[in-house]
Amino acid sequence: MPRYTKKDFEMVADVLKRARKAVLRTGDTHVSAQFDVFFVPAICDELAETNPKFDRKRFAAACGVFED
Repeated sequence: MPRYTKKDFEMVADVLKRARKAVLRTGDTHVSAQFDVFFVPAICDELAETNPKFDRKRFAAACGVFED
């Protein structure tokens, strides 16, 4: 599996943050919770395999998970 760079992680986090905001705008709290509890952690699992220095908490924060 290729090793991703900080720039790659930032791009993915930015896309997820925009997607999360769109989900929140729907007002569907169930979908919002699913995004934070299942989707972002699943992405973190995959990204962690690409880089041993990957920081899950930092990435989740960059996705906006801890903003509410």
